[in-house]
Amino acid sequence: MNPVKHENIYNVLFNELSQIGTGGFGTVFKARHKFDDEIYAVKRIEIMDISDEHQAKMCNELKSLVKVRSEYVVQYYNSWSDGTHLYIQMEYCSQSLRNILQIKPQVFGRQLGDPMNAYEYFISCEIFRELLQCVQYLHELSPQIIHRDLKPENILISYDPKQSIR
Repeated sequence: MNPVKHENIYNVLFNELSQIGTGGFGTVFKARHKFDDEIYAVKRIEIMDISDEHQAKMCNELKSLVKVRSEYVVQYYNSWSDGTHLYIQMEYCSQSLRNILQIKPQVFGRQLGDPMNAYEYFISCEIFRELLQCVQYLHELSPQIIHRDLKPENILISYDPKQSIR
């Protein structure tokens, strides 16, 4: 009898396009799903060498993420483990608030020190309004979700003009 070769589900389902980011949370990849041809963000977290307490905390956070369904939050699609890694398939957002803040002056033709024109000001206010709606939504959940690392690079913005800040 031949041993069955098990391929990693990630490699079976996705073509990895690029690495988006890395940190204490793991590594996030931009990946194209082989069957639906959509782009997703897939977070890979090494679980072999983390404590049982940390695994339990990660499991609770994942359970919270699964329950959150809102236009204000990056959409969760799926998760699985291969025994050494936990994979979390999420909506892909092509921009962060950090990127937008860096390119916004050039997009509107504004030099350093120049005031914003009415259009740039309106768009800035709209981004701020949607960000406040996102935080309010998370805080009104029961139990509340408190984002402990809220900063411009962690505020994701979807490219789809029909969708909001995530």
